[in-house]
Amino acid sequence: MHSNTKSKPHRVTLRTTGEREPARRPETVPVIVELAGDGWVTVFGPRHVRPVIVSRFDDDMPAAISADLATLDDLFHELELPRQHRPFYWPVHVIATGRVRRRVPEGERRRQERLMFVRELQSIRAELLERQKGRVSA
Repeated sequence: MHSNTKSKPHRVTLRTTGEREPARRPETVPVIVELAGDGWVTVFGPRHVRPVIVSRFDDDMPAAISADLATLDDLFHELELPRQHRPFYWPVHVIATGRVRRRVPEGERRRQERLMFVRELQSIRAELLERQKGRVSA
């Protein structure tokens, strides 16, 4: 029996015996990394995520020496990581970078003052535009 409603065709992929299915891209998992001013790091995310926090050596040495030690530093960190994390310690797996800046209450107060100033200017601009409309239509 044929029905008059159209059905979507099903995609069928034929594979030879032993051929593996193509890998599916895993879903993204939201993770938050919070850095406190005192050096404390907190990672927020689902329980199945297993983050590892590593800290690189301070490089307060001359550039020539620092460049030579960079490779050793990378090797040291790789060895420090749990074995299951090591394959991901490659540049191709970097998913985010950033710079940590000091945040102090005084800086936040200045930022809030600038925001209030910008909002006030926007309000004045809107008021001037309304007045200008009133003159044009009169």
